[in-house]
Amino acid sequence: MLVLTRRPQETIVFPAFHTTVHVVSVQPNAVRLGVEAPAEVRVLTGEAAGRGLRPTAGPSAEPATLLQLDQLVQKRLDVARLGLAELRRRVESGREEDAEIILSKIDEDLNLLQRRVRRESEKAAPRPLPVRKVEVHAGPRLPR
Repeated sequence: MLVLTRRPQETIVFPAFHTTVHVVSVQPNAVRLGVEAPAEVRVLTGEAAGRGLRPTAGPSAEPATLLQLDQLVQKRLDVARLGLAELRRRVESGREEDAEIILSKIDEDLNLLQRRVRRESEKAAPRPLPVRKVEVHAGPRLPR
């Protein structure tokens, strides 16, 4: 087992699966993680997997509802605000290297959000019906 230490706003990337795990927040008895994964990657908690349950959340072939998309955007913006607050503290304390790392993480998170919103809007966009082109040729005129 690989054991990693991460701080809020930091990530773990699984490039082979095109999946990123974000540390959203850390509290005394809980760590909130966000998982960004393609629809074909099944994401389960350990407890759900042990019970044979379906995925708790994640991208699906169905477009997200407007409410779900709004909630996603709000959560990600809240995370960005936390990151900016931490960035401000690091800059004020003269820790420019740490500030640069946090800034790149915020940028990465906002880029992921942009891709997700674009992907969801493409799923929800009405697709035009295929148009069948028919050529009409005038035949010879018949005598009257």
